[in-house]
Amino acid sequence: MKAPFSLQQPKDPRRSIWQVNEDPEKLDRMYEKLVGRDLTRTLPDELKWLAVTHKSFDNGRRGFNTRLAFYGRMIVALEATRAIMGSPAEGIEAPDPYGRQPFENAALSNPENLESSGITVVLTSTVFSIIGAVSLHHGADVASRVVGERIFKRISVFHMELVGTGNIFFVLEHVLTSGQVPFRCELPPVVAPNGDGLASADELFSGPEALKLQVQRHSAIVRVPSVSYDDLGEVDEDPRWLVFHELHRLLEELFPAVHAKMSLVKVNRFGLVYTLEGSDPSLKRLMLAAHQDVVPVADASTWTYPPFSGHFDGRWLWGRGASDDKNSLTGLMSVMETLLSNETWVPRRGIVLAFGFDEECSGRRGAGIIASYLEERFGRNSMALILDEGGMGISAGGNNTLYALPAVMEKGHVDVIYALHVQGGHSSMPFPHTGIGIIAEIVSTLEAHPYSPKLISGSPVHNHLICRARYSPADDPELTHLIAKGDLAAIAKRLATSDLATNFRLQTSQSVDLIAGGVKINAMPELITLGVNYRVSPHNSIDEIKKTTVKLIQPIASKYGLSLKAFEDTASKPAAGSSDSMLDPGYTKTVHPLYEVDYSGTLILTTQQATPVAPVSPTTGPVWDLFSGTIQHTFSFENGTVVPVGEIMTDLTPNIYRWVPVRDGYRKNMHTIDERVDMYAHLEVVKFYYNLIRNFDASVA
Repeated sequence: MKAPFSLQQPKDPRRSIWQVNEDPEKLDRMYEKLVGRDLTRTLPDELKWLAVTHKSFDNGRRGFNTRLAFYGRMIVALEATRAIMGSPAEGIEAPDPYGRQPFENAALSNPENLESSGITVVLTSTVFSIIGAVSLHHGADVASRVVGERIFKRISVFHMELVGTGNIFFVLEHVLTSGQVPFRCELPPVVAPNGDGLASADELFSGPEALKLQVQRHSAIVRVPSVSYDDLGEVDEDPRWLVFHELHRLLEELFPAVHAKMSLVKVNRFGLVYTLEGSDPSLKRLMLAAHQDVVPVADASTWTYPPFSGHFDGRWLWGRGASDDKNSLTGLMSVMETLLSNETWVPRRGIVLAFGFDEECSGRRGAGIIASYLEERFGRNSMALILDEGGMGISAGGNNTLYALPAVMEKGHVDVIYALHVQGGHSSMPFPHTGIGIIAEIVSTLEAHPYSPKLISGSPVHNHLICRARYSPADDPELTHLIAKGDLAAIAKRLATSDLATNFRLQTSQSVDLIAGGVKINAMPELITLGVNYRVSPHNSIDEIKKTTVKLIQPIASKYGLSLKAFEDTASKPAAGSSDSMLDPGYTKTVHPLYEVDYSGTLILTTQQATPVAPVSPTTGPVWDLFSGTIQHTFSFENGTVVPVGEIMTDLTPNIYRWVPVRDGYRKNMHTIDERVDMYAHLEVVKFYYNLIRNFDASVA
């Protein structure tokens, strides 16, 4: 067994030569990977060698492995059949998502190519042979258990080159398409705009002239510093709002057809609502939204280009708001300008553009009042679809797949504000802990108790994972297996340790963002404030956040003898049915004897901007199918699959989707230094909005 050999008589002397292994330790390591250490030790050495010795070696005189492989193949096929037959029956056979036909495989296209055909065949046969050897020595029951536990369940850690992933993923894919999971991620048909006589999106929004025009428009809009600050006063009182007049004048200049043909109502002075009536009043309107404001810039000197310069470097357009969210604002206005400049275009469906102006600091003066205005003007459930900013854009997956990730549910939101009033004094005679020290202990306690991640069956995140497992199973084989198995706890545990963004798709976030206290370096502070922001996952609630906060803070308040007033204001009171008081009935105000000081303190907890978890928008039905089909058409590519699937991120329609159609990596640094957007990706945004408007105009959904 020392001589090299070829699997076939070589037709070409340059063909690969296989080297024979004669190391028993290497053989045992391979066996342990497949069947485990215990079974490896009990198999006779002669049988182990026979199972892996190819029939071509030594003119077939030691080729017992063919018979073992046949035996093992029958066992594996039987176990796979049992798994399939044990699953719920389907009325209609699901089409293969990759367009394959039975008995077709790329490896069969060139049988003379040893690397693409011979290796797969031989090594797969070897696996079957080993199963046959186990059955020969230990019986069929043990061999069946090995197939189930060491192949099907351990696909993710097994040596993929040895098995060939297609054989095993067939079993997992069957689980994902057979009804064993409630959501199967079936793709609706692609929907291409047609029949309206308009030029295609590619004709209008591709090439250097289209790029030049969009750069001019977007750069001008980014140059307007329409910043919203957390401490802004009312719109008629605070002069910092006046910059929005400048932005509105610019929009009139850049988009004359929009302002000539759409009616404009300014809601609460700076909110913009553009309306275009359709010719068919029976059709519900299409509403497209964005916001005009941007977050402040902390230090302009740290930017590569000035934050309000709108600099274009040939690919990226730099500036605050270039991505969030003036990218959408420019895109929507540009599409409507193009459509309304065409005298032949008469829309059947009404269109509403709604642009808030304080999304980055609350939304209560802008989007909140606009929503009330629209409901009063058009009525409840008057929109076919609302598309706003948000979501996770477009990400690439394995198997030549793009995933479009619109948010179909928005996490809840609440800010908890702490106001600690304590006795002051000269810093030459400080208390053991000043008010800042007490607040620091509160912060430390909160951050030591994060909320737990949880994956809910049928949630948008779960459905997204099912789509990934179905269309890109090899991206993460272990995760694919867990999804097929339905082990939600194991999936949550795995995802929670992958990265921050993934973790907080499953977990309520808690972020200490604001703290203030003290007026002079030699005086102990008398008032210290703290602000903590929560984005609430669907398995938690705002009431739960309040109760957990009180539970964590009560011991600290007691320790320092503080009076605790928890959520006693009207806006912060617990929901109906909750306990009247959020304090522990056993709570008493005490002073720790160690300190021998009375802080004469009061800790007041209130909430701001409390918004519950939004209802989940549908990912089935005619509106979703049209939305999804438009995404697939706009971002289609040769031999690829585009998979729209809802993610995490209301009375006018249940069909609310939050999504900016930008590929992952093509917009950078939102809310931080050097924010920018790839202008070629911006053109794709424009194309999508154009296709969406045309498709909905042609539909009766």
